[in-house]
Amino acid sequence: MLKFLRKYSKWMLIIFGALLMVAFTAPQVVQQFGRGFANPKVARVDGTDIRREDVLLAERQQSLLRQRLPSQVMPAIDPDSEGLHWYLLRREARDAGLIGVAGDGAMWVEDFAPQIARQQMELQLAQQIGPDLARQFAGQQWNAMNPADRQEMVDRIAGFLNTPPSNITEREYHEALSVARGVYRLTSSYFESAPLSDARARLDAAALQRSAMIEAFWIRGEDVAGIAGDPTEEQIREHYERFASTPLNGGEFGIGYTLPERLKIEYIRIDRPAIEEAITPDPLEIRKRYQAQTREREAAGQEVTPFADDRDRIEREVRREIADDVIRSAQQAFVGVMGEATRTLESEGPYKRLPEGFESSRPTFEAVAQQMVETVGLTRFPEAQDGSVSLPMPEVVRPEGWLWGSELSQLDGFGRAEISIGSARAPIAQVLFAVRELRPEMGSRLALQKGLPVTDVPATDVSGSVYFYTVLDVRDESQPDSIDEIRGQLIDDWRALQAFERMQEFAEQAAATAAERGLTAAAIELIESLGATLDAPIPQLIRVTPAAVVATGGFQPQPIAALNTEPFRDAAMEVFDSLDPLSDIEETPRGDRTIGVAIPETLSLGIGTIDSISPLTIEAYRRQADQLDMVLRLDELREALPSGNPFSLEAMRTRMNVEIIGDGDEVVGSETVEQATPAEEG
Repeated sequence: MLKFLRKYSKWMLIIFGALLMVAFTAPQVVQQFGRGFANPKVARVDGTDIRREDVLLAERQQSLLRQRLPSQVMPAIDPDSEGLHWYLLRREARDAGLIGVAGDGAMWVEDFAPQIARQQMELQLAQQIGPDLARQFAGQQWNAMNPADRQEMVDRIAGFLNTPPSNITEREYHEALSVARGVYRLTSSYFESAPLSDARARLDAAALQRSAMIEAFWIRGEDVAGIAGDPTEEQIREHYERFASTPLNGGEFGIGYTLPERLKIEYIRIDRPAIEEAITPDPLEIRKRYQAQTREREAAGQEVTPFADDRDRIEREVRREIADDVIRSAQQAFVGVMGEATRTLESEGPYKRLPEGFESSRPTFEAVAQQMVETVGLTRFPEAQDGSVSLPMPEVVRPEGWLWGSELSQLDGFGRAEISIGSARAPIAQVLFAVRELRPEMGSRLALQKGLPVTDVPATDVSGSVYFYTVLDVRDESQPDSIDEIRGQLIDDWRALQAFERMQEFAEQAAATAAERGLTAAAIELIESLGATLDAPIPQLIRVTPAAVVATGGFQPQPIAALNTEPFRDAAMEVFDSLDPLSDIEETPRGDRTIGVAIPETLSLGIGTIDSISPLTIEAYRRQADQLDMVLRLDELREALPSGNPFSLEAMRTRMNVEIIGDGDEVVGSETVEQATPAEEG
């Protein structure tokens, strides 16, 4: 044996060395090989590869900045491709040399903190006196503040914005701030590039800020729809065919029957206010809490509140804590029941393959609601009296018919609820349209599909109530299946349109009567001429600007939907331009300042007489100079470059020659799937 070893010792050393080399290098090779699969290429920018991790890190950075920084310093980001969009903005800013060192972002925060502080003051004032008066007096109140108090407010905001969240290192956070400042430099340098002389600024601002006070009345076609009578079946079909291909609420008359994407849904509501009302806290627990808080106050040298004065507060606090536990128990019951029903389903990527008849065989929401009540009844809650709580029966709701986004958002409670995805929140009325059958590319973020109840992403409304939900059916943008599906709407629209066309015949006469005998007489005469049965509308004082028609009075004037259209605003501003602001308006004949406008978009007729005009004063211009300057510069850019925002995702993809690779659409979002790459377009 020893002779063998001596004879072949050199060969054995060579073999042993080779094996040793393999042992050391193999793990690294495997690691690199595995990393290539875990971090694949998803896109290419000007020939440079972008990997999945690059996009995900960019999305994380953008989400962090969006939560911390005010919206006015952050660019608009494509919601379906946040990571890719931010990556491209960051890359372009870096290539332009606009991103500084880590401390650059901290100095930037100190620059705009005073602006944020002033805006907060304006928001607080708006809650008290309304937005119009708040804009007028915020500057005065800001300047009147004690300088030390003002600086303290600014320092507090700057300190918050410069402090990283607990899960982010200080260096990473300040590097992100510096990136945000670089992107801001990139975008603002473009949007502020339009040349604007002082004279042009004053002229444009005067045109934009002029307003007229008008005494007016208006009648909508639907208000006098009774004069049209009932349509025949032939008239209903002709009306439908006339507007069938027009989008809902679109076209010249705001009438259309190509319906948007729509859903049928069901949801179950765990009613938090009802739960808290059903809870009776254990009196011993209330006393223990009071005693513990009393000891803390005494140790801190604070005044001790009598038990009778503090009892209600402590009971509310305990009720909230117990309600949290009750809702958690009810949620677990829901997840448990549905988890058992879906346990054996096969996966299709992030989705499940639903067998035929699954929707009818799975537990109904009514059965799950009963299971929730039973589970909570068997659960012990030590802080509650007798250690138990009776869960009010969760409400099951299945809205009738198809719902599109605007109708979903009007559903009581559920329509304003939101879901949480990571650190972001999104309205449920928008999230539901990410269902697989409409948005299959969203599966990597939210695996929502028709017929399968959602268990892992419940929605929560402002009251704290929790909702579980199912998309029962979906329909893409399309015309209704039959006239009967929208028959009621067809009849209402036909009547309103006939009434509007009849009102148009009397528009000139109504304006002439208003000029001669006043608006009240004109309203009465118009109603009689139409043969309508409703009372004549009472004239109201309204305010008209080039951008809006609003009611007067109250802290927050509301737009008048029937009149807030371009035809009515333009007619009012045309009269405004003909009047001399230095002369008494009563010297101008009523006929020269009275307008009668038929508005097809809202099927309305508006009659009004201008009572006063308010041109932009030099004092008002000075107060709003900064805001007006930005608005006017943007208008200049739109006129010169009507192609749109050069920093939109679509524009940047074209400019930077972005090409999606392989399955990159799962990471970079839906836009990259729907739009062709430059290579494909060529």
